[in-house]
Amino acid sequence: MSGFRKTTVKSDRKLYSGLLLITSCLVGLLIAEVTLRLIHPDFYYVWPPNLEAVFTPSPTLMPGIRGESRFIINESGFRGRSFSEDDRYRILTIGGSTTECLYLDQSETWPQLVEELLNEESEGSPVWVGNAGRAGHNTRHHILQIEKLLDQYPSIDLVILLIGINDMHMRLTRDADFRPLSEEGPEDRQMLRKRAFLVQPGWDANYPIHKRTEIYRALRKVKERFLERNPRKEWEQYLIQDRTGSVYAKWRSHRQSAARILDTLPDFSAALNEYTDNIRTIMDLAEKRNTPIVFMTQPSMWRSDLPQELADLLWIGGIGPYQQESGKDYYSIDALADAMEMYNSALLQVCRERTIHCVDLAALLPKDDTVFYDDVHFNESGARKTANILAQYLNETGLSEP
Repeated sequence: MSGFRKTTVKSDRKLYSGLLLITSCLVGLLIAEVTLRLIHPDFYYVWPPNLEAVFTPSPTLMPGIRGESRFIINESGFRGRSFSEDDRYRILTIGGSTTECLYLDQSETWPQLVEELLNEESEGSPVWVGNAGRAGHNTRHHILQIEKLLDQYPSIDLVILLIGINDMHMRLTRDADFRPLSEEGPEDRQMLRKRAFLVQPGWDANYPIHKRTEIYRALRKVKERFLERNPRKEWEQYLIQDRTGSVYAKWRSHRQSAARILDTLPDFSAALNEYTDNIRTIMDLAEKRNTPIVFMTQPSMWRSDLPQELADLLWIGGIGPYQQESGKDYYSIDALADAMEMYNSALLQVCRERTIHCVDLAALLPKDDTVFYDDVHFNESGARKTANILAQYLNETGLSEP
């Protein structure tokens, strides 16, 4: 009997020790998870915080851009300076690459220039203008960004959106494979969120349970940094462009060697219906959060009488993966101009219907290399012209003040 009791006591001790070990591990993991969440709050970031890079675009490839270009992301994931307690008014700009201004120096982007112009007129504490633009983003991404960023930063007083080109580009590039967002599946929507925010909360409800933890994210970062054989450089993993802009020579060559140049556009009905629905959704989200909003139409260099030396700067307008592969079909300059006009007209119409501010930037800027270094991207002069137009509009309408 005593032997049985000793065996039982030993078994109980082992069980107790095992439970104690498991409990200690769980408590340790819980403490680690809570600590990591306090360090990394439940925030969404368009760009990973505190990234910095220097680009050296070639002036022969990008007319109107000179010298090195600093690209600096602050701790909030925006291009621009950090928030300050002295800020009396905060403006957030949202858009694609024409807002991002990748190859322009930090001081030369139109959002930064708008900040400087508004502060020249200011008598009090400064106006802050942050840049949430990122190449490839369209109104599908902007809906998510308006919702998350305005909730995350309720101190944002005004939102400015420059939109249209990437919605149009998505329709033309996908061609017969285009589907409205309403027909996209769960995986497509999850990828959309990943594109809208390069850094998301680790416990996002769309993730599997184990991937919602900060512990998982921390271990993943360690693996990427130290264990993967050929980890990509921190910046290059987010870009399809290179530091000097030499990729533009390839893209222009692809257009110049197009299999066919198409003058007839496809049916835009479904795409334009989605575009206008997305604009209304953006308006509704901003109104619900009591945040005024200003839209801008997308200007371009596309026009029927474009001289050859400017036409040689173009590269947009292909079908399929035309940036990666040559020999694709492309739309003509006239067709692209017509398509852009459709999207700009749709935006203006919705803004009139809803009495929302819209700057018809496309009608106010010249269609030449005093504004653009390619189809739609601003050079230094173009960014200054855009900033002057926008700052004047904000001042005249009273939108530059609290």
